[in-house]
Amino acid sequence: MVCEILKHWKKSRIELDYLQQQCRGISYEDFAVLIRECMEKGILLPIKSAGRDGGGLPYKFSIARGKLLGDNVAYINNIVQAGEFSSLLSFSWYYEQPLKIWEGELPYIRLLDAYLKHEQKIVPAGIQQRSFEIFKNEKWLLEHGDFLGHVGLLPEQLGIVSQPDPLMLAVNPVRWQRCLKDVFHANGHGIITCYHLVVENKAAYYGLLPYLADSPFVSIILGYGWKIAGNLSQLAGQLGQLPVCHRVLYFGDFDAEGISIWYSLTHGMQVQLATEFYRAMLDLPPVSGKENQQLNQAALDAFAGCFSREEGGRWQQILQGHMYYPQEILSAEVLGRVLCRYNEILA
Repeated sequence: MVCEILKHWKKSRIELDYLQQQCRGISYEDFAVLIRECMEKGILLPIKSAGRDGGGLPYKFSIARGKLLGDNVAYINNIVQAGEFSSLLSFSWYYEQPLKIWEGELPYIRLLDAYLKHEQKIVPAGIQQRSFEIFKNEKWLLEHGDFLGHVGLLPEQLGIVSQPDPLMLAVNPVRWQRCLKDVFHANGHGIITCYHLVVENKAAYYGLLPYLADSPFVSIILGYGWKIAGNLSQLAGQLGQLPVCHRVLYFGDFDAEGISIWYSLTHGMQVQLATEFYRAMLDLPPVSGKENQQLNQAALDAFAGCFSREEGGRWQQILQGHMYYPQEILSAEVLGRVLCRYNEILA
């Protein structure tokens, strides 16, 4: 009982009164036996200057965590040796933690270990991309920022690179100059069309950016989730109010929120789905999660209606089955290949 209390105690010292309060329901005599056992094992070290109570127990102790958690070390090492974990991983941090922390993080350690053993050459990627590759959850590393430190890894060892917030719009100079030239020669006759691609998340933005110049799009716009609903109307103004028709295609996460963002945009500007990116998702198995999101059935019906009947049915089944696709499921290479496919589609 006392050892379990000490394992959850974060400080290096502890008072007798606190331990006695946590051991309610047992007599002082039985409590004293437990305290003396911990003293004999060298787990509780009396602080002499604090004095003793009437039964001879010290009022205050230092905690020798090495001895307190000695069983944890042997237990963890047995698992590590049996699993033959990557030599890049270190587990000494867990030796001084409650065992439940080790047991809670062990499934994720195994996923990380499998990734390290499988990837012979780790290419640079943003934290969300790498998080999905390892844990099939693009936000896991963001939500568990201390995990890599627990296993003795630096972000650089996983090829994680910093991706500072970009400007919301990246312009393709080749296509933009062509639009400007077409506007000049048209001189008010005919309609010049400029295509723009909105992506929901930063990972997709950075993945597509190297391929922008070889695409038919004048710009790639970073939507940042729901932010795009408030600022997409400024597109024409930011590009100079030229006499052109701006056509916008949208690509986001396939989850309840992602399709709701797109659906909201269709009530203002005519924003189409970038269906080829979503079709690339269908070539891969969806992942579970996002069960707490509120499904907008009208948005899902409208989304499914942009595809064939068979594809539309699959989209319905995926979302209604509490599965989803994050944008991070598509690698940069796949994103670039699909982007360039629009040269033929939008010709």
